[in-house]
Amino acid sequence: MATKNYWTGHHSTHSTSTAAPRTGRYLPGGTATSVLGEQSSRVIQSGTDNTGMGRYSWVTLQGKENRTITMISAYRVCSTKTPGPFTAYSQQAHIMSLRGNTNPDPRQETIQDLTDLIQKKQELGHQIVLSIDANEDIQQNPKNTTGLQTLIQKTDLIDTSMILPNLADTRNTGSKIDYMLVSPAIVPAIERIGWYEYNAFAPSDHRAGFIDFNSAKLLHNGITNITHPSIRKLRLQCTTRVEKYLHAMCYLFDTRQLLPAVTELEEKAREHGWSEALEKKYNNIDREMTNIMIRAEKDCAPSQNRKNPWSTQLKEKGLTYRYWSLRLRQLDNLPVSQVQATSLRQYLNLQDITTERTQVIAQKK
Repeated sequence: MATKNYWTGHHSTHSTSTAAPRTGRYLPGGTATSVLGEQSSRVIQSGTDNTGMGRYSWVTLQGKENRTITMISAYRVCSTKTPGPFTAYSQQAHIMSLRGNTNPDPRQETIQDLTDLIQKKQELGHQIVLSIDANEDIQQNPKNTTGLQTLIQKTDLIDTSMILPNLADTRNTGSKIDYMLVSPAIVPAIERIGWYEYNAFAPSDHRAGFIDFNSAKLLHNGITNITHPSIRKLRLQCTTRVEKYLHAMCYLFDTRQLLPAVTELEEKAREHGWSEALEKKYNNIDREMTNIMIRAEKDCAPSQNRKNPWSTQLKEKGLTYRYWSLRLRQLDNLPVSQVQATSLRQYLNLQDITTERTQVIAQKK
């Protein structure tokens, strides 16, 4: 529900474990896959890990000429001989044992199930983008017959780190365990690819990675932008709004004498043939009609597009709370985005010389 308050036009899917949390609402593991903005209207299908282990989620986007792209976010548990009772590894092993598996191996089964999913999508003609925390460095163990290298070989995906400058690690332990794999056919659509510094956006022991695609090449040329239904001002089910739109549009069409102009243009074209002058007049009429429809749509839209009125005071209070929360994490020696903390302090014009934990807590209140 929280994402709807920030992104009115989006499509999100997530997977979580069906195991009971240890305490409260916290449960390790899980994935989320979101498509934001105009591209969210291209989502034709989405899904999650149907085993109840919360290992992956995916969305499929429809392009032109039957081009379909399936994007998958996946998490593979750590390799450990003595997992804690509430870790993601233990959750998955428990669920597998309930299904009758007497020797559960969550890491191997994740690779196998992801391979099956990708191959099924490929049989349907889908191109694949897989982002995965694999908890495995394939360079250190390239001959692992049950690891990520096996998935790459069976699905013919390309490890995009092979086309990047040397990157030593994706986790702050010095290991390289996160990967972005893509189908060969969409490699030409990649414009930029890379990894951010640690804690660039939020406190994390992993780097955030990115791939920038040329959307025209990814979805095939000539894709027209589609406004997401949730942010369209004009909706057919709102009959009062539609009537207001039609009335405003017809009034402006009549006062500007656009329909007679179109009729006159058609008659001249039939009589004398098409010319550069007629084309210029046609473009002027088309431009004016478009502006009228946009204006009519704007006039019939609700005056308040937000569920709650915007408050600059509330925004400042929220950012202030966020800043002191980061400072509290710093004092507790937890990872913090220094870039974010500095930008917040400068934006809020705070003179922060506080070093005591109790003073920071007081500032948060």
